[in-house]
Amino acid sequence: MSDLNPHQASALQMHNDARRAISAQTGHSRPDLAWDRGLEASAQRWADHLAQIEGFDHSGTPDVGENLYVIFPANIATVMAATQGWLDEAQYYHGQPVDGDFAQYGHYTQIIWPATTLVGIGAANTANGDRRIYVAQYSAAGNVAGASAY
Repeated sequence: MSDLNPHQASALQMHNDARRAISAQTGHSRPDLAWDRGLEASAQRWADHLAQIEGFDHSGTPDVGENLYVIFPANIATVMAATQGWLDEAQYYHGQPVDGDFAQYGHYTQIIWPATTLVGIGAANTANGDRRIYVAQYSAAGNVAGASAY
């Protein structure tokens, strides 16, 4: 999408680089993600809400996968750092079926989930400016219980 700002474009590129790498590694292809303005708006609303209440919980939006990330202090935060934090979970995932306890790798598997095709990311600073909260929303949702991200 040509109308993305440089940070959005970099985050999308990081997502797609990870998807291409795992496709090459496993021999199971998956499409590149496209940026979705509707998901971005939804993610932004949730990031704004979390920043306002200084909370950190998933939105529960139906049929949408979601990654959350918080960075302290807010003035050093970038969406690329949040994306890298999610991608760093790759070391804990080895193709096993997703179960109820996927906290170590669930952000990563959402990024590489084969059926996922869309992403949008929002971010907001807390009122006191000490942290920045990132929300990424994905469609189709990943991390389907009993299935593998490979």
